[in-house]
Amino acid sequence: MYQILLVDDEPLACQHVRSLSDWGSNGFEICGEAYNGMMALEMIRESPPHIAVIDVDMPEMNGVELQRAITERFPVVKTVMLSSYDDYDYVRECLKNGATDYVLKHRLNSETLLATLNKAMRDLKEENRSKASRPSVIREHIADLVRGKQGAAKEL
Repeated sequence: MYQILLVDDEPLACQHVRSLSDWGSNGFEICGEAYNGMMALEMIRESPPHIAVIDVDMPEMNGVELQRAITERFPVVKTVMLSSYDDYDYVRECLKNGATDYVLKHRLNSETLLATLNKAMRDLKEENRSKASRPSVIREHIADLVRGKQGAAKEL
């Protein structure tokens, strides 16, 4: 199961996203909800999800700032931006910072959500394949195996 963190300052918006899919049958699981950016960063630090679905407009730390922080600190976490604003500057900034997609809340439905999450997972798998095939990564796994690191054989 791929872990999804919902980040929105409006609990009803999180509930709406939750209701859009039969998450488990589609290979996803909502691992938590954060109601502001600081809370989201703490949750990601403790247990990084595969994907964070982030509202753009939040108090304290807006979604664009949160996404930038996630990209810098947790580059393996994919981000999907949700917004009520059809603002080119927001869209551009989010995509420039590596968001998988920018989805307008009023256009969000089950098909759009699943397509976006599946795209994020394909991107994540491709990045993992690319990293795993690098000689330096393979050498590092072999070195871990020789050092007796627990789980090194499985990683290799």
